[in-house]
Amino acid sequence: MRTLEAMKRFPPCRCLLLILMAGRTHSDEFMSPTHSPCIQILRPIKHSTVSLGEGPINIRYASPRVSLVNVYMDGTLMQTLTNLTGVELGGITTGAHTLRVELLNASSEVAAVLSWDEARFTACDCGREVCWSETAEVKFLPALENPLLPDQRYMHHDILYRFGRWVGRWEEGYLLDWLGVRTRTAWDCIPGGGYYMFVPSRRMECEYHEGMKPDANEQAKLVYPGFLPPVDDEYPEYVDMLKSVYRSKGQHYVVVELGSSYGTWAVRACAAARRLYPEGSQQMIAVESSLHRFRQLEQHVQANNVWNYTLLHAYVTSTDRAGEGKVSDSQYSSGDPEMKSLVAILDLVDHVDYLDFDIQGAEMEIFRDPLAVSSMNVKVKALHVGTHSLDIHENVKAIMIEEGWTLELDLPYHPRIVECDKSVREEESDAKGSYGWLQRDQSCFTYTDQGPMYVRDGLLSFYNPNFAHDYD
Repeated sequence: MRTLEAMKRFPPCRCLLLILMAGRTHSDEFMSPTHSPCIQILRPIKHSTVSLGEGPINIRYASPRVSLVNVYMDGTLMQTLTNLTGVELGGITTGAHTLRVELLNASSEVAAVLSWDEARFTACDCGREVCWSETAEVKFLPALENPLLPDQRYMHHDILYRFGRWVGRWEEGYLLDWLGVRTRTAWDCIPGGGYYMFVPSRRMECEYHEGMKPDANEQAKLVYPGFLPPVDDEYPEYVDMLKSVYRSKGQHYVVVELGSSYGTWAVRACAAARRLYPEGSQQMIAVESSLHRFRQLEQHVQANNVWNYTLLHAYVTSTDRAGEGKVSDSQYSSGDPEMKSLVAILDLVDHVDYLDFDIQGAEMEIFRDPLAVSSMNVKVKALHVGTHSLDIHENVKAIMIEEGWTLELDLPYHPRIVECDKSVREEESDAKGSYGWLQRDQSCFTYTDQGPMYVRDGLLSFYNPNFAHDYD
């Protein structure tokens, strides 16, 4: 269970080094913060025997903004990396080696070593065609930022390091994230819009895109690293989604998003699955009741080369209400969406790796439907629910725990959301590039291992023990 208390109990970076030496390289929890520079080798595991066919070298670090990473093999400097690069190391022979990485402060005239880590390992060909004796890919990500604490840095969750960072070319009119997802700037970069005001990562991505805009002479050659998520209430959802992709083990991956808007999480999940398992297949089902957002959803799947999809302009409801006809226009529904039961939606596939709910207060209509819950028990491997009141949050949690599901994330709905949102609006006129526009009323924050976070809707996630073999 990842409750607030559980998220606070993990040790700082210097202690995690001891865990890595014991062979633990992956955690299902958020990693602990570090307010001082730190670097770690996630792979190869210390004192292990490895082959390149098993995966890349993985490095993670938290650091000041201006930093470099030196990679040494057996005392020889192999590469100096910035936070924008991933490289391959060549000329690694079979036998025993020592890999050392150093984090340097590049903001001064003399680059000082801030932190280092070292791993001794044995390279072998292990009967593989490609092995450590030829080349090794290095993947790493820069530190996790919390815009509410802009001078501090945190470690990203382990799961992000399995995917690496997309790098490509800047595009006019499209945001490009770290998974390579293309999103129209016209949808998120609207001053005064809901995402732009209340989800820091959305506005920060807009400003990042604008700040990286090349001039006419640079455009053909500029390398554009996709935008990495900072700490906000979308970061835990990223972790849940990425874990579901990793657990699919390259098998056919299915994501279902209810209340999908323009397909935010379903498209991200398909992009992540393609990135981690390029030989695998993906399928998405997205359900959206707003006709305006549904039209955006149709465009979004095309812009991101998602070909195996089902898009439903529908309102998700209980099984007994599904035949009642159309839904009248409301704050969240427009264009006469049909009423669709969760059972009917899940009947379209034989399994679901990740089911994402964001249905704006209608959660209990589904979770009190025994047929819907039974269908989830049989078909759904991982579940993420956005909750829209404290009662809904506690009721959904109680129902799924009673059904035997394992609770992984529990961040409650904010009871003062209306009052706290108003204090965000008061800061909206602050200049771009500063963080003055963010929520500053500290009583509105939820405190996590990555520092303060403004959690508006509650967040719950569960995994289904009926599929425990997928979590080994």
